[in-house]
Amino acid sequence: MLITASMAAVGVLPEVPSPHVSALQSLVVNLATPLLLLGADLKVIFRRTGVMLVAFAFGSLGTLVGATAGFLLARGGFLRHMGQSGWEVAAALTAKNIGGGLNFMGVVDALGIDGNFVSAALAVDNVLGLLYFPFVMWLGRNHPGDKEAARGGEVESEAAPGGSQRAELTLETLSGALFISFGIAAASNALNGMFHLPVASSAAGLAVLLATLFAPQLGRLAYSGDLVGRQLLYFFFASVGAASGGAASSLSSGMAYPLVTFGFALYLLHLAIILGAGRLLRIPLPDVLLASNANIGNPATAAAMANARGWNSRVLPAILSGTLGNIIGTAAGLLLGQAVLQPLTAMTP
Repeated sequence: MLITASMAAVGVLPEVPSPHVSALQSLVVNLATPLLLLGADLKVIFRRTGVMLVAFAFGSLGTLVGATAGFLLARGGFLRHMGQSGWEVAAALTAKNIGGGLNFMGVVDALGIDGNFVSAALAVDNVLGLLYFPFVMWLGRNHPGDKEAARGGEVESEAAPGGSQRAELTLETLSGALFISFGIAAASNALNGMFHLPVASSAAGLAVLLATLFAPQLGRLAYSGDLVGRQLLYFFFASVGAASGGAASSLSSGMAYPLVTFGFALYLLHLAIILGAGRLLRIPLPDVLLASNANIGNPATAAAMANARGWNSRVLPAILSGTLGNIIGTAAGLLLGQAVLQPLTAMTP
């Protein structure tokens, strides 16, 4: 995204992108959502996450509370610099810090947020993330790694469950993953036309339903779906960058203030609530920190932290907690935005 934004700023890419870009972005979101959730078997998630799931629930609550408090603190700045789009940006950041980038782009697509606002929000959130991730690693410094060896094959197969199959990347699995994901995307668009349901949320729900009901069959496709889905994520963020060469000037003009205020409040209250709940319920600190990482980051960052700390027995629960965040993040962000943040925007100062 930074590269394409820079290219647009210096004139290598056109300042005004093709009108077809937004249509391509919607296609990417609708297709990437089911691709990344083909292995989201709820039976495995609830069976294997244990107490980390409880911590993850409190972390999600902390994000929602933090987002609401942050928006209240920065409401004036959001209104001055983003107008009615301020609550939409806050909703997208809420979704990101429950699930990840997949959920951020799901809300962006559902609400049609301006590219300049999207780039500015991601830039600020990434800077705050550079502070957050080392801090949670530091908090776990006094908890040594366990002696259980990480079972790489089992982690791969159960995190993207079909159960016993190892990760496969073949022409058959690639075409199968795309075929099913196109079908889910088409069904989600049909539901949107009939019931006005957000397409990304519908796609996530249908993908999880199929992944749970047909885990052995779709588990074989999950690895291929994840690879293609991640490439589509990169395409989406690159296209956002290309459409927002003015993001840097927007930040320098004062847009950074509400975003930084919002972000600090979200991160601080998220940590306060998840750490407080963990202490009250006597959840082991490594489980609490990995659940928080799964909220703020994604399954990959949570698994990387577990591996780096030597908490090998917690790698799989960390991945599954992050997957659950991908399942619920978009819907949670949209619900908070439309039920809480949008009415707050309409309130007189």
